[in-house]
Amino acid sequence: QGILKGIHCGVIGMIVAAAYVVAMSAEHNFISLGIFIAALILLMKIRLEVVWIIPMAGLTGMLLY
Repeated sequence: QGILKGIHCGVIGMIVAAAYVVAMSAEHNFISLGIFIAALILLMKIRLEVVWIIPMAGLTGMLLY
C-alpha cells in the first residue's frame, strides 16, 4: 500500500508538470480557463478519474474553438 501511495504522488506530480507545460504553450483566454477550472473541479471535488477528464476537456475544446 505504501508503494501505491508513492505512485499516486508521482502521477500527481507528472500531471502538474504536464499542465504547466501546456499552460505555458496554450493560448490564454476565458474558454481555456473555464475548461481548466471545470476539469479541476471534476478531479478534486467529484473525484472523477483523469481517464475521463482528459477526453472530455479535449472534446470541449474542439467544440468551443
